[in-house]
Amino acid sequence: MQETNLKLPRNPAVRKWSNRILAASLFGILFFTLFPYWADFSIRHGLDRSPLLLGGPLHFDGILHTFLNTLLFVPFGFALSQFAAVRKKSLLKYVALGVIAGAALSYSIEILQLYMPSRDSAWDDVLANTLGAVIGMASGVMLGDPICRRFSEWEGRLERFLTLRKLVFAAIIYLAAWLAISVPLQQKTSLNNWDLNSFLIVGYDAREGSRWSGKVFRIQLWDHALTANQAISLSAKRDFSSDSISGALAAYDLTQTPPIADNTGSFPNLVVKPIQAGIHQPDARLDRLALISAAPVPSLASAVHQTNQLSVLIDCMPGRGNDTDGAILALANSSGRSDLFLRQDHSSLVIYLRNGLDSRRAAVAWHVPGAFVTSVRRTLVFTYDGAQGALYVDGKKELRSYYLSPGAGLVELFIRIKTDELVAYSVLYDALVFLPMGFFLGLAARIIPCRSPFRELYLGLGIVVPAMLVETLLVSISGRHVSTLQLALSIWLTIAGMVWMNLDSSG
Repeated sequence: MQETNLKLPRNPAVRKWSNRILAASLFGILFFTLFPYWADFSIRHGLDRSPLLLGGPLHFDGILHTFLNTLLFVPFGFALSQFAAVRKKSLLKYVALGVIAGAALSYSIEILQLYMPSRDSAWDDVLANTLGAVIGMASGVMLGDPICRRFSEWEGRLERFLTLRKLVFAAIIYLAAWLAISVPLQQKTSLNNWDLNSFLIVGYDAREGSRWSGKVFRIQLWDHALTANQAISLSAKRDFSSDSISGALAAYDLTQTPPIADNTGSFPNLVVKPIQAGIHQPDARLDRLALISAAPVPSLASAVHQTNQLSVLIDCMPGRGNDTDGAILALANSSGRSDLFLRQDHSSLVIYLRNGLDSRRAAVAWHVPGAFVTSVRRTLVFTYDGAQGALYVDGKKELRSYYLSPGAGLVELFIRIKTDELVAYSVLYDALVFLPMGFFLGLAARIIPCRSPFRELYLGLGIVVPAMLVETLLVSISGRHVSTLQLALSIWLTIAGMVWMNLDSSG
């Protein structure tokens, strides 16, 4: 059977849009498959999860999962077909190129996902991704040239229509809309729904009626975030001196016999009382006795309402390494509903802060693996600055992060959010805000005359000012400090949008 030779002309319009589509597709693939980029290459896999077998034998995860994995690689194959069109190739060779390129990229990603605890790796994903690359390649061969030409025509019309004044006006409206949207999204993450009538409970889950098997030696609470140096110093020491409780809202030395007084004098004593599903019950069974504050602690919830910040120190030692639901410390109301808890789950630590993102679909709890070893004493410091939580264990900071951004509030409107993906939600939000701002600036770079003495100044302000406005707004709502990393990411995304708009362009 004679092969049909296909050749697509490579004009500037096709070249420009193929570059853009390839860059956008690679960004999307890496973002959706690898984020939040947390990998542990010390993980040792068995034969069923080796780089050869990936996640084991083929299994079907559903039509929607397969469809999305296929769709993700279609733009990649489409853009690739335009780069391969500079030489004559048969349709069969195009299909083979799509299979090789799609399978190689997908397989590389799946190998990396073997070492990412929040990701699954499977051969069916490779097959779906490869199919998407082949579909994109075939679409590019048949329709790539007219599609790229049409995109170029629309872009030319838009550029002729726009003036610098219209462009600035559109950019201001776009930024103002995101600023308005960001206010309720960031407010959803606030800790302003804590109950003023909650009790402090140690080593007991009032709702589940389960007791923790370990020992707690010391508890300290602050109504503000601690600096990294403070958290490292406190988690590395096991003293109960006046220096260690300076500025604390409450501090309990649990090596004493109950009733245990708060060393700061602001919280009620911790006493042993019978409790079960409700806080105070007349059931005197020994398995219902728990160490609990003699009265509610409204000052803690009230302080958190004002600052939207919190720090907790717990000096403890697990009795067993296989506790599946042991509450170490909880702040719970009379029905057993918790505003705050720290819990052991096997060797992991689970941290929960009640906030507006909680729903029937999601309770945003942070799981930190490897925090506990049987009968090994740990000093834990968790600090939350209004948006980002950090954990320090025996003087060392946990590399994983807990970040409640407007992106989490945005994603929660559509799907059930996952704690392991909180950082990805933040980057998604930033991309939605600042990549289009970069597109506006990329067009402005073409309109402003190159000889204008203020050209660089205008573009520089366009890059920096939106990032500063958004950061200032989020800081004022959340109460956290200004993040240089967040500013750098916003500026980088804006510049990336500018570059994307001017790939292979004289602008």
